[in-house]
Amino acid sequence: MANKFEFDEVKGQELIERARALRPFLQKSAPISEANRRVGDDVIAQLNEAELLKVAAPFRWGGLGVSAWTMAQIAAEIAKGDPSAAWVFCISNSCSWVASLGPDALQEEIFKNGVPIMCSAVNPPGTFKAVEGGYIVNGAWPYASGCHNSEYGFFGVGAKDENGHYVPGGNVFVKMSDVTIQDTWHVAGLKGTGSNTVIAKDLFVPEHMRVPLDKAAGPAPGKKHFGEASDYFPFLPHLRTTMLGVMVGMAEGALESLLPGLKSKPIIYTTYARQSDSHVVQKEIGEAGAMIHAARIILKQCNATTDNAALAQRALTYAEQTENRGETAYATDILVKAVDKLMYVGGSGVFADKYDIQRFWRDLSTAARHAANNPNVGYEIYGRALIGVEPNIAPNPAFI
Repeated sequence: MANKFEFDEVKGQELIERARALRPFLQKSAPISEANRRVGDDVIAQLNEAELLKVAAPFRWGGLGVSAWTMAQIAAEIAKGDPSAAWVFCISNSCSWVASLGPDALQEEIFKNGVPIMCSAVNPPGTFKAVEGGYIVNGAWPYASGCHNSEYGFFGVGAKDENGHYVPGGNVFVKMSDVTIQDTWHVAGLKGTGSNTVIAKDLFVPEHMRVPLDKAAGPAPGKKHFGEASDYFPFLPHLRTTMLGVMVGMAEGALESLLPGLKSKPIIYTTYARQSDSHVVQKEIGEAGAMIHAARIILKQCNATTDNAALAQRALTYAEQTENRGETAYATDILVKAVDKLMYVGGSGVFADKYDIQRFWRDLSTAARHAANNPNVGYEIYGRALIGVEPNIAPNPAFI
């Protein structure tokens, strides 16, 4: 095991290889997960056996405490087989990491039996009312990716003050056995993530299972469960840059799946007997490949930013945060454009369900529109910082 202020790169490389070895299995299971609109139990079992669902949790709770860069590479390898499985991989690991930042009593409850599979959703927030020993919580939280596979989830809540104004109330952590799941996930992409709506109705949540925003992370007087590199990851940059690995993997998978057919498939209504003979195809493949490779370089750099900050036990500066947001926006942007190019090269035939590339295209198009990934929002945040327009549009510095 690595020192708590080091990342075990040897173990990390082993985990990346395990993820890569799962690709044939995931390619076969992906259509099944998509048809069922949730990741299958057999997929979760394989990820668990490979120790891939505890990579972001700290050593103190039996996690592997890997670097952000390692987690992003694992995500990319899983995504080449099944983007939905990679998405759930990132969500569960990110949620267990967030839980590990909480107060001692919360950590002790969540991790008492090991690193659990987790999901989350925060918007729109539910409501909470203080009662003896805890809170009564009500809410309906959509887009809870991996909710069918999870043991725990955390969900945003809020309340109104004496003047009727809404006040954010942080998150409540609940057992998934205490809530219900409403089947609402009928979408074009990332179908297999099972991102349905979680319903809580008059649910009692013990006091120690709610984390107000001001106690969500960081050291506190007398806090026992704190002091590893993972405790210092910048919040949204860590979540966003590791998830970028899923999108890079989708694009790389799309390119790899298209290349073999270029030397045998003709271009209909032209004299080209092989696509590979076309200068236009050569140019489009070259440009798309360069864009995807550039996105991977950005992926590495952005994760290095979060890793270095964690190892130095320091927060990112405002300039670093906004630059990171702008860079991930650009990577997302060029990945979507690169795969669009590949779909034009492939032609209408590759939209058939039997081809993996159409799933990569749909899943990437969906992932890029996630609130944390949307390039237009990222560009605006970075642009305002460069120009000096204040305040920025993020409601909290942690959400840049």
